Amino acid sequence: MLINIDRTHPQLLEGLDIWLRLGLISDDEVRKLCQKYLSSPLPQPQLIETKPTLVTNIQTTQKETDLRPTISNSPTKKSPNLIAQLLQSLMAEISLRWLLFLGLFMVVVSSGLLAASQWEKFPLTGQYLVLLAYTLCFLGATFWTRKIGGLRLTSETLRLVTLLLVPVNFWAIDGLGLWGNIGEWLIVAIASLLLTSIIIYFVEEGRRKKKEGRGGATPRRRQTQGNADQERKKWMGTQTPTNCQHPVEGGVLNPKEKDKKFNNSVSTNWISITSLNLLSLSYLHYGWRFSGFPILAIYLGVIGTAIATIYQNQTPSSTKIREVENQITTGDPLTGIAIVIYALGILLVRGVFVANVDITKLGLALGISGWILLKNNRIQRTLFIQNRIGISLLLIGWLVSVVAQPWQAFIISIIGLFLLAENLQKSWRGIDLSAIFLIGLQITWLGWRLIPVPTRQTLVTTTTQIFNAQNSPESLLSLAWFPYLIFMVWMTDWIYRREQINLAKFSEKICLGFGVFLNILSWQNPLVIFLNYI
Repeated sequence: MLINIDRTHPQLLEGLDIWLRLGLISDDEVRKLCQKYLSSPLPQPQLIETKPTLVTNIQTTQKETDLRPTISNSPTKKSPNLIAQLLQSLMAEISLRWLLFLGLFMVVVSSGLLAASQWEKFPLTGQYLVLLAYTLCFLGATFWTRKIGGLRLTSETLRLVTLLLVPVNFWAIDGLGLWGNIGEWLIVAIASLLLTSIIIYFVEEGRRKKKEGRGGATPRRRQTQGNADQERKKWMGTQTPTNCQHPVEGGVLNPKEKDKKFNNSVSTNWISITSLNLLSLSYLHYGWRFSGFPILAIYLGVIGTAIATIYQNQTPSSTKIREVENQITTGDPLTGIAIVIYALGILLVRGVFVANVDITKLGLALGISGWILLKNNRIQRTLFIQNRIGISLLLIGWLVSVVAQPWQAFIISIIGLFLLAENLQKSWRGIDLSAIFLIGLQITWLGWRLIPVPTRQTLVTTTTQIFNAQNSPESLLSLAWFPYLIFMVWMTDWIYRREQINLAKFSEKICLGFGVFLNILSWQNPLVIFLNYI
């Protein structure tokens, strides 16, 4: 029996008591309903790490304060002004890594401007060799800083800059046209081998470190293990018969089993999907001088990255594996994925702004790129700007293709619909349901545009004659949208079965308003109104 309960109703408990006394429901059913609608889960235990140095400083300061004589006429401290608060928040947000990256970026730009003044004096081969030497200098600086203790953050930033220069190298090779003679072909072969080695070495380095790190217990590892032990002790103290979970399945009491599964999944292949994806996006810069290949290369890169994203998301425990791999490789989560997205962005920028590919033909590529950003952002919800960029790419892709390429806008709309449906099942918000309703409406419009013009004219003429709608052609629109109203009613029932009462009532209001609108459209045609009421 499906029982819809409004937990905010003031007479809910009284009504359940009446049903219980009448024998309509059992005591067990009352307990289940109260546990489901009138209870909230216990908060998850969280481990709060304290810094001993901070505690010592606080205790020392407190002792010094206690020993000081009290001053009766002490002036009150003024709260910091708004500018000081903004500056303090800004400095808290800017990490040392990004300051280093900004400094290296300024070095790159200043060096490029210095070389640009003498750029025309170099032949094409010499121009590329300057870029390759620049990349190799960053590579050498990465290895040099790793040998020096205390420069781990600097070496990781140099490693990141080296990876960012790799797609630019492939672009420069093809853009400068180093395909004229055997000497240039030899330079291209050596450079491609070096750049491929850089990608494979740096991206796969995290997996090697993870595999080798299982053998010994470093101080960092011992500290992490100690924190995990404390968290498991707290977990044991908070478990009750109503909220306990299986310790092995939850991964709380058996971390070694999770480590074993992690090692097996990481060491299955000698090269990761991220490396293959980055290599393919880099090598797709070759051959852009052939007619029609730029748009083909862009779509191959976008579709390949989308397939890699789907594969990684569907792999068991892929979320945790990808997060740990990137944290070990770069110190920040999702940096490896960010490099792949950067390489995809380089491919799109070259196609739109350099190769002058018609942007109306790239609407689907932009939409899929936005989907890639949003799907990767679901793995670790820490990059708020990534979410905004993904939504913007979906909208831009729809806008540039809705007039010239409606089939691309149709696919982009379906992608957005699936993303909203997935988010609706997690948040159950009215704004997501409203967006689904509006996107579904415009999908019906785009689907009508995909029908060939002669077929559309035949359908309109035939339907107008059948329903005698010569004087009220808008009534045909009411008839065409009536199946969509049925779909929304079915969706409302589906939400009710998921026991989301408030959202289901909101969906009922949408269906009611849409039904009234359809009747207004068909008020001059009694036959259409009769069919709507059936």
